[in-house]
Amino acid sequence: MTRLFFLVLACLPASLYAQGCSDSGFCTMGSLKPDQIYVPKHVVRVHALEMTYHYGRTEQDDHIHAAFMDVVLGLGKRTNMQVRLPAYVVINGNMPTTHGWGDYFLNVSHVAWQRRRYQIALTAGAKFYNRAQDPQQAENGLDMPLYHQTSLRTDDLNAGITLASRKWMAAAAYRKPIRFDNGSFHHAPWAETPLAGTIAQYAPSRGLVPGDDLMIRVERSFRLARWTFGIGSLNLYRLTRDRIVNEEGMLRPQAGTDGLASSLIVSGRYRFDVKNSVRLLVAQRVTDRDLNPDGLARTFVAQWAFEHRF
Repeated sequence: MTRLFFLVLACLPASLYAQGCSDSGFCTMGSLKPDQIYVPKHVVRVHALEMTYHYGRTEQDDHIHAAFMDVVLGLGKRTNMQVRLPAYVVINGNMPTTHGWGDYFLNVSHVAWQRRRYQIALTAGAKFYNRAQDPQQAENGLDMPLYHQTSLRTDDLNAGITLASRKWMAAAAYRKPIRFDNGSFHHAPWAETPLAGTIAQYAPSRGLVPGDDLMIRVERSFRLARWTFGIGSLNLYRLTRDRIVNEEGMLRPQAGTDGLASSLIVSGRYRFDVKNSVRLLVAQRVTDRDLNPDGLARTFVAQWAFEHRF
């Protein structure tokens, strides 16, 4: 099985581009995240700490490095709360390097229905942008694209439902941005700078009002004594077009910002004992939207994580 996992990784075609969770982060929270720890019956309250290193690459050849910690607190045999502390993020590439703190996440999940062969969980949460983190600017004082912002600068609400068994997981969720502070990035101020050609690769996002997302995740797990492997599909459908302020100063829907973005995800986890484990996850994009002014599209995603349960 170990050989099979690494063979799958090696065979992912280079012509596909990884996207990972191309949203505000809600698809890695609570019962919506991949590589769920499935147990047929909850008998004890479980707390956990998970430390993650995240690497992402964009179509513009930006490299995104982030380190963050998740704290999971058991509130009973069937309920837990997950808090994600702000990540420290470094973004480099063709544009000037930016770095700073990310956003806060909060999620509560509850196993509402449980049988020997499957369980159904409900989850709800929010993301709060880090108001202490100033928008990232270049040395010339111009606003950087949202691809180079360490805080996504939206407050979001999300809710979802997950059906999980020992072998399969299917999840659906809805994300609603409710507050926006997306700066004023557009091309015109950069026109006379040496980076004018590079900046043209990024979709303008002045006054961005992002659309709502519907997420569908399906995953197949292979569980051994200490190893767990998973392969699945993450599908994010932008239900409404993003709106941006155009050159005339009008807030208008942006063509090409709605529709489907889907990814193939492969993961593996090794358990040292009942308390400690390590996890590797990679994501490979299959389809994407034409434009992503929110700066969330990725051409490769990988995560390494260590989890301690107590």
